[in-house]
Amino acid sequence: MDDERVERAPDEGLMRTLTHAATGLLYTSEGDHPLEPVAIPFPSDTPLTAATFAAALGESPDAVQERTIDRFLRPNLQVAESDETQRAQLPNWQRLRDLLNGLAESRAFRIPRTHGVVDCWAVGRDGEGHLVGYHTTAIE
Repeated sequence: MDDERVERAPDEGLMRTLTHAATGLLYTSEGDHPLEPVAIPFPSDTPLTAATFAAALGESPDAVQERTIDRFLRPNLQVAESDETQRAQLPNWQRLRDLLNGLAESRAFRIPRTHGVVDCWAVGRDGEGHLVGYHTTAIE
């Protein structure tokens, strides 16, 4: 992967939108965790793949699993649709899904750690070439 990193700051308005969209939402797994907005410098001329994402994080390419945004958010959408106590959050999860799917090259990535802990990212490119989106932790 080219070492030339994006020099500009991530889109501040988009970062505010990402922060606002995730407010009050917890990623559903055996342990629920918040979605933390992230901006990751990434070469603008490099396609976003599991291998290039792994390189951007300094991880082994073999460790990273790629998913679609819809597959990444499916558990949260299903819980919000079926659990009456969570139903009020369904529009928020749908807006978050649409926001992520609206980013260029949007993808989700998982990196399994030890003891069932999985680092999860849902990212896409902002107008400046950064990868922006969310990081969270899942427990499986």
